[in-house]
Amino acid sequence: MIQQLQLKGYSPSTIRTYVNELIQFLAALKNTPAESLSTERLKSYLQYCLVTLQLKEATLHSRLNSLKFNCEQMLGKEKFFFEIPRPKKPLHLPKVISEEKILEGLLGIENLKHKTILLLAYSAGLRVSEVVNLRINDVNSDRMQITINCASGKKDRVITLSSSRLPELRAYYKQYRPKSWLFEG
Repeated sequence: MIQQLQLKGYSPSTIRTYVNELIQFLAALKNTPAESLSTERLKSYLQYCLVTLQLKEATLHSRLNSLKFNCEQMLGKEKFFFEIPRPKKPLHLPKVISEEKILEGLLGIENLKHKTILLLAYSAGLRVSEVVNLRINDVNSDRMQITINCASGKKDRVITLSSSRLPELRAYYKQYRPKSWLFEG
């Protein structure tokens, strides 16, 4: 299963999750061969996970995805999960901080490098991994764009560089003179 997941390009984190979830499932099956499973047996197992183990919806989704991969990709049972319902994810309203308070906090940072990193991440909606992997040539000030290479899902994307962040980026560049990575160290 690990080989198949790696060949399909799954991330190490997903591989680890899928393997762990499959191990939990096989431990619950005990001596029942996985090949002989019915959809009813899977439903009973998932109900056990939900009711007895009280697993959260996100964990159940991971477990379902692992089992689906195993059944369809490893055991060749096509459309085996068609009859198995997925639990609804709860919809929680976000806790919102006013833009003024966020900017007040960010603008209060005295270290130019830290301030530039956080303001750029906030204004462009960047993930931490995207900020730390930025190279100098990823910022195109002529077109006011930032290229994010290998973002989430192994996809490149281009985002707009806020005109209010450009002076800070230039001041940061003049002071720190990064060589390759935009934010070295």
